[in-house]
Amino acid sequence: MTTLGQWAGVAEERLGVCPGCGSIELTGPTLIGGKFRRFGVPYSACASCGLLFQDPMPVPSKLSEWYAGSGYRTKIGSRLPSPIVIQRQAERAVAAARFSLARKKTCLGMAELGGGLGALCSALRAEYDCPTVNVEIDQTYASISRKAGSETADEIPDGPFDLVATLHTLEHLPNPLEVLERMYQVLAPGGHLYVEVPRDEPDVVHTLVFGLESVRKLIGHAGFRVLECLQAQPIADLGTVLICWAQKEAT
Repeated sequence: MTTLGQWAGVAEERLGVCPGCGSIELTGPTLIGGKFRRFGVPYSACASCGLLFQDPMPVPSKLSEWYAGSGYRTKIGSRLPSPIVIQRQAERAVAAARFSLARKKTCLGMAELGGGLGALCSALRAEYDCPTVNVEIDQTYASISRKAGSETADEIPDGPFDLVATLHTLEHLPNPLEVLERMYQVLAPGGHLYVEVPRDEPDVVHTLVFGLESVRKLIGHAGFRVLECLQAQPIADLGTVLICWAQKEAT
């Protein structure tokens, strides 16, 4: 069975601490087969928050190289987004936009981490009549997003924003707490966070595997007040996802 180190490169040592809550109460690592690709990936589990994470964690530079190169595009079909990718991103964006609009009536500015083709940015820009920033490192996707009217960036800009969001991105990161703390930093007091991740879905490209409690605790550790945390199936023929809606306290 192919190991993670054969495609991305791994750190020389195990993490020793949970990347979500910092606990040292860990079990594993245990090789787990990916749901969509046949790799054996070493995951450890946190006894404190329940987060499952690759351990050793992929080296960020090697992981970035793999995403930026032809390997990832070959795995998902091509270097350009396929019709099914465009359709799925649009469907997820519509569901996320409905969720946000039902809870937040006005927005002066929004940023999305890993926004892909910019579907959510486009939907919320139209509804809220506000500027949007798609933080997307894939330059092919970022170019398409810019043509649709969204500003793009390689890193989370300073803001402040009224709404920050991330859909199906956190599970690909080696440093989720650091990223969420940055999102908290650029959010205006009283602003909101929307997070969507797959539920219990190990895969070779998923450095993290979330359950309802682990994603709730992670967002809380980043400083947010979690308002809602639920599992849902916003797209009928896709798997169950976890959705968290949180807020930065007003000062």
